[in-house]
Amino acid sequence: MNHAAQHPDTHAASRPEHQDGDASLARSCAHDQQGLTRRSFSTYLATAAVGTLGLACTACGAEDASSDAAHLVTSAVPGDIAAPGTGDAPAYSGDTRITFCAVGDNLANERTLEIAEMWGGAGAGDGVYDFSPLYREIAPIVSGFDIAFVNQETVLGGNTDWDWSGYPSYNTPDSMAQALVDAGFDVVSSNTNHTYDYWTGPIEHMQQLWKGYPDIAFIGSYTDEEDRAQVRMVERRGAKVAFLSYSYGQNGYDQADLPNDYYAVPWDSAAFAQDYARARAAADAVVVYMHGGEEYTSVPNDWQREVAQTCADAGVDLVIGSHAHVIQSFEQVPRSDGSGTMPCVYGMGDFVSSYTDYPETVLSGMFSCDIVISASGSVSIDNLAWTPLVEYWTYSTDGTPDDYVRLVSNMSAEEAAGDYLLSSLGSDALAWMQEHTTEVVGNSGITIKG
Repeated sequence: MNHAAQHPDTHAASRPEHQDGDASLARSCAHDQQGLTRRSFSTYLATAAVGTLGLACTACGAEDASSDAAHLVTSAVPGDIAAPGTGDAPAYSGDTRITFCAVGDNLANERTLEIAEMWGGAGAGDGVYDFSPLYREIAPIVSGFDIAFVNQETVLGGNTDWDWSGYPSYNTPDSMAQALVDAGFDVVSSNTNHTYDYWTGPIEHMQQLWKGYPDIAFIGSYTDEEDRAQVRMVERRGAKVAFLSYSYGQNGYDQADLPNDYYAVPWDSAAFAQDYARARAAADAVVVYMHGGEEYTSVPNDWQREVAQTCADAGVDLVIGSHAHVIQSFEQVPRSDGSGTMPCVYGMGDFVSSYTDYPETVLSGMFSCDIVISASGSVSIDNLAWTPLVEYWTYSTDGTPDDYVRLVSNMSAEEAAGDYLLSSLGSDALAWMQEHTTEVVGNSGITIKG
């Protein structure tokens, strides 16, 4: 049964119709754009007992702490949950600085599918999809960060009993996973309002697909409660960063309609407290991704602010978010105990969406920062930056369509004026993107690049 047909996108009425279906980033982002290759990884499973969660880092004791080798760590936590900060403290020899970047929603509309099929093989109907050209300009930059995050908005659900589809119910070919890996992403969330577009079969397919990429921290969708209790962490130079993911809900469904709370993890403050306790006990730093907000609105709503405040008060180090299709503000959220603030990026926009009737969706942003773990184990977030991105749709001289993510700073005014979506934003589309970014994101505590 096609449950997506029974439960359409509850936001469809407010969403425009989509034709056809719809200089250095950071001082620590060192990369060779001419000879860059994907970072090599080694992976291991660290299973920690409750009483020894704080010793999780000893699982890599044999590793050289100064090594740049990356480890995806999955820490299983059976039984009761240890309180944050319990157990023996990790041993530190000095500050560890980890460069981090994040982008928003990677959403494959029908137009995206059409061009990926063109790139993939002989042409329409051959069933081969290649999404990698979408990321050809941004990939060298993404790969230069120690850890890179992306939200995969649409489920990679296979096509055994259903076909690939765009708006309003999405199903994206498996090859998208490889394209994101090749682009340099290390953490992939797939916990959105579209996770249940075709019910549970595609979710289960997607979970198995990502298990084939053991070096990727896949978050937000889990096979069962035990799987959810395994803290997804990425290790760099002996320090571990844990990632949690939450969504405001599923289109057309109440949470009670859904089979469980782990195929797509909803926001629940009590469950979050348990998730966070596990993550804090096992990792050095904790990052939370939230999927929510009012679509096509640049101001965060009450739900987003509630989540951010709860995370700040719990001790989360950084919150990032998306869903609204447009960029939203950045804020330093004060912790209620007066101990400082927590950086929160409410909305990074659509990394890729191919929406044709809403020009502002082509503008998104890459958030970047340094996650610094001090010699004592305290965490700080510095070098916060926002780099404007644009999904650039153009045509070659022979009329062949092209679509890829670009740095706004790499575009000329002439190129912006020549894009039919960008040109609708005003007489100087390039200036509009720059000015709108500054207006929405703000410049208090964050540097806007380009």
